[in-house]
Amino acid sequence: MIALISAVIFCFLTSALAQQGCSSEGQFTDSAGSYVFSWSLQSNGMYVDCNVSVNTADNRWVAVGFSENRAMPDTDVIIGANDGTDEFVEDRWNSQNRAAGPSLDPMQNIMNTSSMRDGNRLTISFTRPLVSPDTSGRDENLDVCRNVL
Repeated sequence: MIALISAVIFCFLTSALAQQGCSSEGQFTDSAGSYVFSWSLQSNGMYVDCNVSVNTADNRWVAVGFSENRAMPDTDVIIGANDGTDEFVEDRWNSQNRAAGPSLDPMQNIMNTSSMRDGNRLTISFTRPLVSPDTSGRDENLDVCRNVL
């Protein structure tokens, strides 16, 4: 499995958050350039478009987590893969029990999903609401600053 390379503070800009210095768009790239995460808040202020791109083998997946802290337990996770035959991008939840891995979120509230492989480069894209309609507590609202893992 791909190790999530780095944790960075990930913030979105709404008028209420402007004073906190959060950003409506941006990009994080690790020092080797093997992991790139970018985001852009849509003009309606209700959705954010995200892209994750990594260098990885065909049989591996990539994930990005949104968290209140820098720890993996209790993290909202988007996972995607594309091995040339099968592809997916899914909304998942990483509970306290890490041994089982992130479980499928019953409410898949991501949209405009895609996964693309170009050689050893895997890119997943998705759109998700800033404020999740999921009332199960398995999604982090992104209308406040969050950590990205």
